[in-house]
Amino acid sequence: MTKRKLHCSTGKPKPLIDFNCKVALITGGADGIGLAIAHELLSENAKNIALVGIDNSRGRDSVHALNCTYGKSKAIFVNCDVQSKVQVNDCYTKVMKEFGQLDIVINAAGIFDGCNWEKEIMTNLVGTIHSMLEAHKIMSKEEAGTGGVILNFSGIHGIKPFYPAPTLSAGHHGVIGLSRSFGHEINFKSSGIRVVTLCPGITRTNFIKDADQRALNERMGKQLKILLCKVKRQKADACALSALHVLKYGSSGSVWVTRSISLDDKIAIITGGAEGIGLAIAKVLLKSGVSGIAIADNSKDKGQESIRQLSSEFGENKILFFDGDMSQSKPFDRVFKETIKHFEGVNIVINNAGIMNDVNWECQVNTNLSSTIIGTLLGMQYMSKTSFGQGGTIINMASIMGLIPSSGYPIHTLTQFGIVGFTRAIGSVNHFDRTGVKVTALCPGLTNTKLLKQAPYHAINDNFRKEFKEESGGCTLQKPENVALATLDVLCDALSGSVWVVENNKAFKKTIEIFKNLDILINNAGIANDHTFDREIDVNVKGVVHGVLLGLENYIPKYKSGPEGVIVNISSVAGTTPFCMMPIYTGTKFAVLGMTKAFGDEAHHKRTKIRVLALCPGVTQTPLMAGVSSSTLGPAYQKLFEEQVGDFPSQETESVALAMIKIVKNAKTGTAWIAEGGQDPYEFVLPPRESFAPK
Repeated sequence: MTKRKLHCSTGKPKPLIDFNCKVALITGGADGIGLAIAHELLSENAKNIALVGIDNSRGRDSVHALNCTYGKSKAIFVNCDVQSKVQVNDCYTKVMKEFGQLDIVINAAGIFDGCNWEKEIMTNLVGTIHSMLEAHKIMSKEEAGTGGVILNFSGIHGIKPFYPAPTLSAGHHGVIGLSRSFGHEINFKSSGIRVVTLCPGITRTNFIKDADQRALNERMGKQLKILLCKVKRQKADACALSALHVLKYGSSGSVWVTRSISLDDKIAIITGGAEGIGLAIAKVLLKSGVSGIAIADNSKDKGQESIRQLSSEFGENKILFFDGDMSQSKPFDRVFKETIKHFEGVNIVINNAGIMNDVNWECQVNTNLSSTIIGTLLGMQYMSKTSFGQGGTIINMASIMGLIPSSGYPIHTLTQFGIVGFTRAIGSVNHFDRTGVKVTALCPGLTNTKLLKQAPYHAINDNFRKEFKEESGGCTLQKPENVALATLDVLCDALSGSVWVVENNKAFKKTIEIFKNLDILINNAGIANDHTFDREIDVNVKGVVHGVLLGLENYIPKYKSGPEGVIVNISSVAGTTPFCMMPIYTGTKFAVLGMTKAFGDEAHHKRTKIRVLALCPGVTQTPLMAGVSSSTLGPAYQKLFEEQVGDFPSQETESVALAMIKIVKNAKTGTAWIAEGGQDPYEFVLPPRESFAPK
């Protein structure tokens, strides 16, 4: 009998670089985003950091703070104006003399000064070129170097034109072109240097301080002032987290945009937050702008230690700690009341308290399941729009055992399945529409925490302990920080009632493990956000490609229970009629339609016995539709959307589901079907190209 293995993962693709013992040079590193990146690199065991800038006083202060925090001689400051080729050359010479190696270069120096646009271009674009050329001399394998990585900072205005600051946009566009060219695969193979670009949104730094007074002219200054008042600004710490992600995982030549999520002024309650995953989540939320966190934990000593640690790193008066048993309603209710009294509200609840102890299973059921139920009900009570709340988000932390049963830990499995089922039920769209509170579940794979390390000692008996060791043996454990970063994804992207897994594309394997068969695959994941079109293309097109290939060429042929399988790709009516207000979204849906017809060709059907279909829903009342008008390429496109969307008949999600069932039953492979206005689906037929040929 084959033993089932608990899935294990690192939570992310394999990193392309390990920061341990690496030396980094950061231009613009004395403050703002550059300094925040220095802190993050040193916290991940970077060997040394060279901060480069033009403010001696600020540079010395920053170096002093870094060396006090991370160890003597960890950081140095080099005075250098990146506009000067000579100064940049001298800077790199000093760094090599000091540290003897260079592995990472981060070009974060930048200014906003439309009044003096020549200086702006020289700093933002020419300065980046100066730094890249010097870095290549040292790191390139063609120059006896060992390779490395260069991260260039552009800005969101390097992708989306910024009409009040045309010269700033020019420089940022130039940086992207420069990086993509230097980072081309041909150059990467020769030099061994990955070149990646990060385009952050508006960030709270001196870069935009009084920016309206430095615009190209008075009219643009007024426009800029109005825009900056409307835009949510991310913290430099949040941008630094994005930078480390890009350094670790960005392929050479890639361009990244920071996630558009604002947690500014939000208040969070985290149970089980004194250590492990809960503490890691607290840190990530504070770095992302959360202004207050209440930690509830039954370990008073650990809780007090966590408060000291978080207060030292993020400032006083941002952390509350409550000692108590959160499996009881009364102490949990006190947490909500006192948090709201102190911070004047609550927006996020992370039900993370949990133990792994099948011996003391009554306590385990109470801690894992009862506390999650109580926390969710209280969260909905206090945050609900029907109770003078403003809505909010609840994340219930389960585990991979909420999807894949563990024979070594059956009672713990019960609690995790319970959390997943409860979340899916109470997170239904009916509850969300009524309360405005989104409820989701996150199921981490095996994670390096005290809970997991102690697990073998709390199995029911030796036989169960042996089962668990066989299930989990050989797994590489992910870090709590990976789970914490996944929490941000859930806060940003998750629909209410959804269940998320911190794994590496294991969805198909889980389905087979649990249900033994796979007959129908519906590729329904999709977003409508032309503003972040890279991600839109990744989800809408690449995600469907991955799904079709895995289903068509691997899992369905092997595991279908009957003679035939079915794949349905969700396109859109936008894939049949160009939507001028959302051109990139339209392009992704046309792509899905074309791909479906190609994969659905009769030749593939004969080979695989799998029908491949497309369903193109019209305007449907979903959360995706709710935010589309603000996700266009700009005001002109938004205006078009608002003017034209009313011309299309609307329908409920149930109508699309009924259409889906009909085509799964009856549709021929390679066909595409439109479902709009709540009517029966009808086939969309493309005329043969010969019909367009001149007579």
